[in-house]
Amino acid sequence: MEAISSIEALLNRNKKLNPNSGTERWRTPFIVAGTRSDDEVRDTPLAFLIEMTPDSTLPTHFHPVDQFQVFVSGSGLLGKHATNGIAIHYADRHTAYGPITAGAQGVAYFTLRAKNDARGMFVNKPGARELLKSSKRRFRMTENVVLSIPPVLSELQQPVTESLLDESANDSHDGLGAFVLRMGAHAKLQGPSPAGSGGQFYVIVSGSLFKENTEMPVWSLLWAGPDEVAPELTAGPGGAEVLVTQFPQPD
Repeated sequence: MEAISSIEALLNRNKKLNPNSGTERWRTPFIVAGTRSDDEVRDTPLAFLIEMTPDSTLPTHFHPVDQFQVFVSGSGLLGKHATNGIAIHYADRHTAYGPITAGAQGVAYFTLRAKNDARGMFVNKPGARELLKSSKRRFRMTENVVLSIPPVLSELQQPVTESLLDESANDSHDGLGAFVLRMGAHAKLQGPSPAGSGGQFYVIVSGSLFKENTEMPVWSLLWAGPDEVAPELTAGPGGAEVLVTQFPQPD
C-alpha cells in the first residue's frame, strides 16, 4: 500500500497556465510516474489535485483510461451536475465529460487513475472525436456527500461503511464502486477488499488516519492495488471520514 500525506504533497503545489482552458490553476502531484509520451498508458496509479481559479472552465474531454474525480472543496459544475462540497465522479475510458466550471470561490478536485495516461483529448479540437474507442461509456456522479460535524464524528461508537456507488446487481459487475468510511476517535476498521477490482484510492476528507506512527490529515491519500489485502485503518483523535474509489477490473 502506498500512502501520501497532504502535508508533504502540498509543498509541491504549483500554479500554471492550462493551455486547454487558457486560465491558470494550481496542480499538486500526489502519485506520479515520471516522464511519459503523449500516447503512452502505464499500468501504474496516478493521483493529483487540481484547484481551479474562480469562474474558470475546463472544456469537455475524455481519457484513454478509467478515472475518478473527487471534489473536495469550493463549488462549481461538471456539466449540469453540482460539485458543491464533497462529490464523486467516475467515467470509463473513452467517455467524454465536462465542462468543469469553477464557482466564485474556485473548486478543488482530485484526479485519480489506476492506470497512468499523459493527456486528455478535448472534443473541441480537430480529430479528437475520431480517437474515441469502444468502452462501457459509464458516467456516474454522486453529489452532496454529507460529512459529520466534528463532535458527532469523534463520538461515533461503531465504524460505518456506506456504499455510494453500488453496481453489484449488474450481471456484468466488474468491481466498480465507491464508499464512505466513518470512524470515531481512535477507531479501527478494515477497508473494503480490493480483490476483484482494478485497485482503490482512499481519500481522507475529514479527521485523520494513522499510517504506522504518522498521522495523515485531510486530503492525504492511500493506494491499494488489486492484489493487496484490505487495509487496516486507525482513526486519529478526532475520528476520520474516508472516501474509497474502487476501479473496475481491466478488460
